[in-house]
Amino acid sequence: MDDILINIYQEANDHLRTSDNKRDQIIAFYFVILGLLLSSLNKITKLPYVMQILIYISIGFFGCILVFIVHKFRFWHIIYVNTAVVIQNLVLSKIQPNEKNIKEVWDLYQKSVEKIQRQPNTENLTFVAFLLVAFIPFDLLLCLLKLNFMWIILIHSIAIIVIYLLCHRDLKRMLSIGYQASWMLRMDLLQKTQEKQNIT
Repeated sequence: MDDILINIYQEANDHLRTSDNKRDQIIAFYFVILGLLLSSLNKITKLPYVMQILIYISIGFFGCILVFIVHKFRFWHIIYVNTAVVIQNLVLSKIQPNEKNIKEVWDLYQKSVEKIQRQPNTENLTFVAFLLVAFIPFDLLLCLLKLNFMWIILIHSIAIIVIYLLCHRDLKRMLSIGYQASWMLRMDLLQKTQEKQNIT
């Protein structure tokens, strides 16, 4: 069983690296789009008014979609870290991997990091920073509509707070099912793998 757990541990680490890399690529890709947008502002201002509005709205909504994708990667980051920690504890403590033990280790670790997850750690700061940047096209749209600078800041701040709270609530909902959120810790799969190993 230890071999199976070690394989799952390695897989959790691989998935963690992959999901973090994909998240970083998405953020970098949107930065490139924003760079192109900002460097083309002079040309955009010469376009018809409706065309300018469509450009800002299109890029802004694309940024919003990417915010929710980055949020999902944030969830999987937590899942893969928790999975790796659970497996590590089971292997090092020589605990039999059954549903009760997996749930206990998962809940204990999740409880210990709940406060940290609310604090300004790298994951949270990356997400908030991307939120700030994602709404720049909407700020440009509001400038185009001749809104006061203070109104632009207020609307931007409200949008960020609302989306952050929605994502936070969604994250809590997804994590509320505990260890079952991790497909790697499904006991039926672990047992089937163990049975196959015993047969061979």
